[in-house]
Amino acid sequence: MNTTSSTCVNLSSSYQIGTLMSNLTDIQASLDVNVKYRLEKVSKETETVIQRIIDDATIQQDELLKYGEQRQMIYDELHREWLYKYIVVLDEWQSKQLGEWQNELSEYQKRILNKSQESIIAVNKKAAEIKLRILKEEQNNASSDANALLAAIESLSDEQALQHLGSEKTTEIKLLIRANVGAKLP
Repeated sequence: MNTTSSTCVNLSSSYQIGTLMSNLTDIQASLDVNVKYRLEKVSKETETVIQRIIDDATIQQDELLKYGEQRQMIYDELHREWLYKYIVVLDEWQSKQLGEWQNELSEYQKRILNKSQESIIAVNKKAAEIKLRILKEEQNNASSDANALLAAIESLSDEQALQHLGSEKTTEIKLLIRANVGAKLP
């Protein structure tokens, strides 16, 4: 195998190639500068847009928070109103129930007092009957005893043998007699 090569160099084309290569380097440098400038511009614009989005989101969140607080205040106020109404109704119900319960207790108390009073009256009546019976028995016993004594007295006064009518006198005389025998001393 045989190979032959030939080279033909043209100097003017070499200069043009150098110039083109230099231009190519300039284009590459310009490309880098332009790309860098445009990328920085895009980055800055992106940062600006993102910051606006963040600011808008922050504003919207603040507005949402304010709205939520307002709604919460409204709900709290409604809750307070409904709770107050419920408490009023509950208090009325409780008062009514307590009133009814008080009436029931009063009725039970009246029944207890009436029953106690009736029992006390019955006991007092029974005690009075017993006392009256005892009094009658004792009066009858005393009357019987008195009648027996009167009968005995009458019986004694009617018996002549037991009647000692007369008087009795008792005289008591004390006599002291002394006798001295002999001479009496002066």
